[in-house]
Amino acid sequence: MTNDKPVTLQDCISGAIADLDDHLDRGDDPWNGDENAMVNELADSAAPTHTQTILRIATEEPEISHTAPDHAAFDGTFTPVNVAAANIFEAIEMALWERLEERKAEKAA
Repeated sequence: MTNDKPVTLQDCISGAIADLDDHLDRGDDPWNGDENAMVNELADSAAPTHTQTILRIATEEPEISHTAPDHAAFDGTFTPVNVAAANIFEAIEMALWERLEERKAEKAA
């Protein structure tokens, strides 16, 4: 890993939300209005892929490794890394949906 600073779940979520806000502020929509595709792609981009990072987040956020994931990102193989990775993705995705709804409410106000 080239970065000395450990990555946390909140770092992943904050980065994804910043990317979402950036796309919305610029009016950039490569997803042609497909909000599900947008949220999914941004969550996927923000989710860690290195086992070391996934396990570090799982030790800092125990519920990440002890909750069965609900998302299609989970391939059904119950290994600690797979469960943690799917739950991290779900946490990022949920935060993005919440932020998207906030932005819609702000725009409507």
